[in-house]
Amino acid sequence: MPYPARRRFLWGAAAASLAGVPRAMALRSCDERECAVTRHAPFTGVRATNATMFACWAATMEMILRSSGVDIDQRAIVVQTFGGHEAVTHDPRKLVGAVQRVYREPNGARWRVSVRDVHGANGEYLDESRIIRALENEAGLLVATADRMMMLVGLRHVWGKDDILQATAADPTVEGRKSRRLDPGVRLLERAELVPVTRGGQLLFVADIEAAA
Repeated sequence: MPYPARRRFLWGAAAASLAGVPRAMALRSCDERECAVTRHAPFTGVRATNATMFACWAATMEMILRSSGVDIDQRAIVVQTFGGHEAVTHDPRKLVGAVQRVYREPNGARWRVSVRDVHGANGEYLDESRIIRALENEAGLLVATADRMMMLVGLRHVWGKDDILQATAADPTVEGRKSRRLDPGVRLLERAELVPVTRGGQLLFVADIEAAA
């Protein structure tokens, strides 16, 4: 499906109530053809401190955890995950599995990190409706492709349908891509990055990461 004309997402805030409890929601805006969904929860663009392959996983985890209110940096994530200063695996699936644990902030506060859902694993088609709903609820979505990991921060889909037209990610190694850059550290994903590798694309999976105190 060819892309329609590209345009920047709008940033802002919206709120909804679930069971009477206010809950922050992503910004959603629509016209007669398409809708845009963009995170508004604070997230800090983070560059990978290590240029080796998949080092961006820790930087991506830092962005996801900080957007959930966890005070932790990528070096601490690596140490607390693997007990040393380097990851013991470069397998994206094993890396995502390894982060399901308790992380400690410098002040001693503890957070339990879990993976709520994994989309597109095993070469299956993406359940685009679930990804859209997760982003609308400000989920921390980790995108794993054949050569990097990123945090999904926005997307556009067909109005009235859950067909994703375009997606935006905070990429810790964005300087190494030719894709169109938006804000610092944020870029538009290439179409191949939304297609599973078993179907000729670059996508391995999209993981829904949750942190709870």
